[in-house]
Amino acid sequence: MCNHATTMMKRHNRGCVERPWMPFAIALAVLLTASGAYGQAPAAVVANPAPDYSKEAFIVEKLRTAVTFENDGTSSRTTTSTVRVQSEAGVQHWGVLSAGYSSANEQVEIGYVRVHKADGTVVETPTDTAQDVTSEIMRVAPMYSDFHEKHIAVKGLGVGDLLEYQITVHLRTPLIPGQFWLAY
Repeated sequence: MCNHATTMMKRHNRGCVERPWMPFAIALAVLLTASGAYGQAPAAVVANPAPDYSKEAFIVEKLRTAVTFENDGTSSRTTTSTVRVQSEAGVQHWGVLSAGYSSANEQVEIGYVRVHKADGTVVETPTDTAQDVTSEIMRVAPMYSDFHEKHIAVKGLGVGDLLEYQITVHLRTPLIPGQFWLAY
């Protein structure tokens, strides 16, 4: 039962060897492999319990950063976040929001800072209360003299509140015109 392919093999001194049992061996291998896959009991699915975050100082429920690049090399990076404060440690951590930027070529815009109280009221922090301060790194490394921070004290933040804010950093003067990059 030699076919054309096996005839070609003869020309290369390999010969045509009849193996009538080969199709049965392949069929047996396929059946054993398939039956092995279906013959086993499925592994027990263990449902993981929902994680318990009740002892955390705060929970970041949403953190979104959107970056827009322009052809001239300028850009803007907008961070929007929602944080649930669960303890006094969380109030201390999120009581003052800060955004670092290079004053030589960047500008910070605070879109909004809101506190949603448990009773449904909303406390808005006026964005014009933000203070522009030099960074702490100035004391350690004065070569970063153009690095500043915008600080804004969050009005009315307490335990059980939901903090919502949006901060945009605009790159108004690109380091290299027409080029852009992002470290995230």
